[in-house]
Amino acid sequence: MAVGAAFLLAGLVGAGITAVGTGRYHKYKLFYSIGLAGTTVAYFFAFLAVRLEQVLGTVIAVALMGFFELPIRSLGIAFMCQVAYPVSTSAVFHSILRRGADMRAVCGGVQSDLAGSGMQVHE
Repeated sequence: MAVGAAFLLAGLVGAGITAVGTGRYHKYKLFYSIGLAGTTVAYFFAFLAVRLEQVLGTVIAVALMGFFELPIRSLGIAFMCQVAYPVSTSAVFHSILRRGADMRAVCGGVQSDLAGSGMQVHE
């Protein structure tokens, strides 16, 4: 419970800082690069903390993941809208959702193939 709350709270704080920073300075690529590097370091720290069974370390690592990861998701969508300028934002979101459904269908097909071959599939 505390881990999820830390992720969301830190993500909201990070999104607020990123929104103000990109709105004021228009340095989207810089904020995206910082977020990507911070997310990578936070993931490594989270795996290490979970492996060592450190509860406080895990909460801190997951909070850092939220702080860096959630803001770069919105920046990624902003980049897609900039690149595909004549296309509306709703069409970009529809494309993202459709691709997610396609990936779920592919994964479901792979799972059924594995199950049919006698392998155990854990969800």
